[in-house]
Amino acid sequence: MSHRQKMKDEFKQLHLFLGKWENQVLKEMEEMEKEITRKLNEQLGWLSRELESLQNIIQELEEKLQQPPSEFLQDIRSTLQRHEGRQAFEPPRIFSPEFMWKILDIFEIYPFLKAVVEQFKGIGSKNFMLDIELVHMGLRKNSRCPL
Repeated sequence: MSHRQKMKDEFKQLHLFLGKWENQVLKEMEEMEKEITRKLNEQLGWLSRELESLQNIIQELEEKLQQPPSEFLQDIRSTLQRHEGRQAFEPPRIFSPEFMWKILDIFEIYPFLKAVVEQFKGIGSKNFMLDIELVHMGLRKNSRCPL
């Protein structure tokens, strides 16, 4: 097998590998986007229910403020007791640490790819220049070359 054919086969294998890798990365990104959307929608629903619950409590307390002081104090005590068990708001942990690491891994691929492409561009242009020089040198050595 000639050197040219070996080089052509290596580029073909590289092209196939990169195509498979691209498909895999894009599929993972699509799955992650779906998971992010699903989780965000879940959290939005939860936050909406929490907000509605808090708005109801506020409305109830505002209505009680309109009562005479003795009724207000009696009613407020029962209202506070009913809501005493409510937990303080804590921002929810939407994504697992493993999922977050997966997201970071995907985002780190782009700078890597960009650096590799730049290296290949640099190598390609150098080789191209070297190949032209080698051709000229070879032509000069060839006695039948008109140059």
